[in-house]
Amino acid sequence: MENLWRAARVAVLYLTSHMRIQNKFDERDELIDDCIFRGVRYFLRDKIGSHAYNRDFSFFENVYSSCWSAVSNELRATITRRRQLMLVNSISEEIGDNLTVEDTLMDTGKHPLDGVWTKEAGYGILTREERSRFDITVYKREPIASLKALWQLQDEDNELAGVPTDEDEYERREAILAKYEPIVQDKPKSNTKEYKRESAHRNYMRHRDRKLANAKQYREEHREEVRAYMHEYHKRKKKEGS
Repeated sequence: MENLWRAARVAVLYLTSHMRIQNKFDERDELIDDCIFRGVRYFLRDKIGSHAYNRDFSFFENVYSSCWSAVSNELRATITRRRQLMLVNSISEEIGDNLTVEDTLMDTGKHPLDGVWTKEAGYGILTREERSRFDITVYKREPIASLKALWQLQDEDNELAGVPTDEDEYERREAILAKYEPIVQDKPKSNTKEYKRESAHRNYMRHRDRKLANAKQYREEHREEVRAYMHEYHKRKKKEGS
């Protein structure tokens, strides 16, 4: 077990040294400790518990493979938690005359953020009804449309709260669109001619080399047949034109 913990620490430090991690001091140490703990847990669960230990590789390489997955999953979970905290406003923030966010919350006896959020829960930035309302199918294909939809929903929430969106916010949004709209374009939807043309071109480029090689091989194997066919074809076309 001592060797396992030491190998996991070396593997995690090596992996994180090649990543753009901006955390410093105690926050970075805590993140590294969490990655080491997750790596050891993965090793015991998969390599030992599920008998996935590969004796073709050294002990450290088996630990390294477990830590590889552990670091990626731990960083993803940490980033998700930080983003959630950044999106949650203070419940003591005033939204009106002697009115705070806490005053508008319904008392259900349980904090709305209680529980562990997981990726498998399927939480999205827009609900199914909201995506249908704004005719959005996939966020990655329509980033600008998704951003504008979020802004519109935010404006509607502000109107209901009695605090309309100010001009500074509109100027900030225009600056964001001016910066990213030229480089991030919404891809055409699947029922449009643009999408079908783009899909056909992408499919052709993916298999172009193989198709050209097969066509060249066919021409070489059936050279005389191809020549005779082309001769008859041009003769027929010439006769039809006259």
